[in-house]
Amino acid sequence: MTVKSLLPLYTDHPDREGRDRLEILTALIGAPAFDPIFRDVIIRIPQGHRVYQWACVVDACERARHSGLDLCSTHFQEWGTARESGTTRAEFLTTAEPLPRAEYDREGSCLICPDRPTSPRTELRLCIRHYGAWKYSVSVRDAPVDFDQWVTDQEPCEGYGNCQVTVCPGLAMSPLGLCCWHRHRYMRDRRPGGAALPSSWWQRYEKQGQPVRVSYTDQNAFRAWCAAVDPAPRPEQVNLHGLRPLLRAEIQWSLFAHTQQDRHSIWKLDWIQKLVNLARERDAGSLTDLDLDGFPRFHTAIVKKMLHYLRLVYFTPQQAREAGFIETDHFGIRFPARASHIDLTAISQRWLRDLLWDYTADLISSPRRPRTAAPIDGIRRACTELSAFLEVDATSGGHDPSALRVEHMTRSSPTRGTVNRTACRRW
Repeated sequence: MTVKSLLPLYTDHPDREGRDRLEILTALIGAPAFDPIFRDVIIRIPQGHRVYQWACVVDACERARHSGLDLCSTHFQEWGTARESGTTRAEFLTTAEPLPRAEYDREGSCLICPDRPTSPRTELRLCIRHYGAWKYSVSVRDAPVDFDQWVTDQEPCEGYGNCQVTVCPGLAMSPLGLCCWHRHRYMRDRRPGGAALPSSWWQRYEKQGQPVRVSYTDQNAFRAWCAAVDPAPRPEQVNLHGLRPLLRAEIQWSLFAHTQQDRHSIWKLDWIQKLVNLARERDAGSLTDLDLDGFPRFHTAIVKKMLHYLRLVYFTPQQAREAGFIETDHFGIRFPARASHIDLTAISQRWLRDLLWDYTADLISSPRRPRTAAPIDGIRRACTELSAFLEVDATSGGHDPSALRVEHMTRSSPTRGTVNRTACRRW
């Protein structure tokens, strides 16, 4: 499925289209009115956002919503129990205890080692090395240990650098060079390339101040896996790393434009991230490059809406006329239960298509414009029928209006009289 109304305008200079569109979006994204949270390569949505709502509705709960609900999985189970006992939802939300971020969703640096990530198994914000040291310190002392003082007394350890996965901004948790999430993903994918650390590497090498060497059965396969694997899913963010510049700007602008609508469909952040991952996997240069036939239904709906937002940016009304469509949003009009986009490309004769465009633009711009899209649908259908008739019956398919005569108008019986009379005047 291709989007005809967003195909290149500059067929003689195809490289110009991408440059022009990227320049337009870059200027819009840099404007003061643009929400700065959408400017970053990693878009982090704050808790309680009006449009992109991802957090549990229990006050101060830091966990993500579960399976299309507005509660996290734990509070959803608690609500089911409370409802059976007769508790109302309002009472439950008032009395429910907020929960901290789930372990697998935590990220950040160790309190002692800023270059090492926190261990996912603890809320103490310590790396694995210092978490183990803290547990040991507590176990060997009879008296309670002051945690803050203990942290002050510790020496920071050197980090392992960033995660080697191309699109991951996290810190590596070991000399293997992978963050916690990607280490588990690597094991689940059956260790492509066979990257491994020597046994007892900390005691034998790192503790002794010696470098830890990583072994591979196929280092190129490991590098290929790092380049292809998706980023770690985070409930509050969309990771745009690895996208081509135009596609990244298109998604940033579309996410912002979606927040400016009075009425908008629900776009879940995990849906957006999966869409980004699909586009990255296919190395798309623009949303117009994506084959929507291979996309899940809800992703297809999101892409089509994004393309609508981009049409309003990429095309002026005159350019829309050249491309063969009309956007009612260009005229500040949106008919009830109808999209802004009206496709006119089924009308093959350019003169007839331009005539219909001008007629429709005048109609929706007039003080007595119709209240619904029914008149526009009717005249577009009539012009489409007239176009099909002329292609078959008229000389040269009706593309030369000077060769048409009144009999062509009178013989095109399926079409409507208004269209025939208007076309006749133009002839």
